[in-house]
Amino acid sequence: MDVLQRISQHPAREVADLTPRLWKERFAANPLRSLIDPRHLHRQPEPVADAH
Repeated sequence: MDVLQRISQHPAREVADLTPRLWKERFAANPLRSLIDPRHLHRQPEPVADAH
């Protein structure tokens, strides 16, 4: 999941950083977390109230 989150923001010239071996060296200690990750429930968007 981390690579999928990073790929849109990562410089194309450094795409090799996202291969498994280099990702482990560079990002494994601090992976990105998804907003749906249960450890980040406080960051979930508020439900939209029905306008009716």
